[in-house]
Amino acid sequence: MDKTTLLHRITHSRAALDAALARLTPAQCLQPGASGEMSVKDMLAHITWHELQMIGLVEQMALAGSPWWELPTDKRNAHIYAANRDRSWEDVLAEAQDVYPRLLATLQTLDEAAFLDATRFRNMPPDWEPWQVFTGNTFEHYDHHLADLMKSELVEY
Repeated sequence: MDKTTLLHRITHSRAALDAALARLTPAQCLQPGASGEMSVKDMLAHITWHELQMIGLVEQMALAGSPWWELPTDKRNAHIYAANRDRSWEDVLAEAQDVYPRLLATLQTLDEAAFLDATRFRNMPPDWEPWQVFTGNTFEHYDHHLADLMKSELVEY
């Protein structure tokens, strides 16, 4: 996947997620069940955590993020949830609105080869394709949680 396509997919998927979130009241954003047991607030904090990890990956040009990556997915997600459960919806939303544009700007700094060549990133296995790391933590992640949100019946079309 090339840089332009990746960035387009990220912005398109995030716009769809943001549009769904915009139709919710703050009270709805605190109700459990938006994505599994997570509320919309929890889900957005979870997504933002992953975006921050991708910013760190690019800024450090290294696969050197949180030690939570070493945990099984369910345990990692439990840590992310616990770290954010006492935050307000307004705080989580403000962080998300700050981090997402930073993520796009950070990804823009990469040259085309960095999306294809794992050797550009310290500690990244050489058989990995960096674009796949980015997709799994951006638009594929947004699409997954948007689908959950749509199933939750919190958002009506």
